[in-house]
Amino acid sequence: MNSSTITDALASPQALADSVNTKEMSLTCYRMFIRLRRNNDGQWEGEIHSNLRDHVSEDCKEYLAAVLAIETMVLNHACRGIEVESLSYANGIERAVDAISI
Repeated sequence: MNSSTITDALASPQALADSVNTKEMSLTCYRMFIRLRRNNDGQWEGEIHSNLRDHVSEDCKEYLAAVLAIETMVLNHACRGIEVESLSYANGIERAVDAISI
């Protein structure tokens, strides 16, 4: 955080609250991007995006179901505080995707 960002956050309580209540993560594989926010109960929830389903036919139901399972697992790990941005975690995702590849 540079000094202007610190000043801006101090000047804007809402900006500070937003930074505490949201997280964004970019993983090194499959262009995975996670956006988290705290819900009313203080728990993390969010969404995940990746390129794992790009250019895949709807007929590949088993593959698409497996991808959804992987993405759901990664998102839930991020919500629980697991370091999903680490290189070793990305390697695990890559191995899982290799196992389901068509």
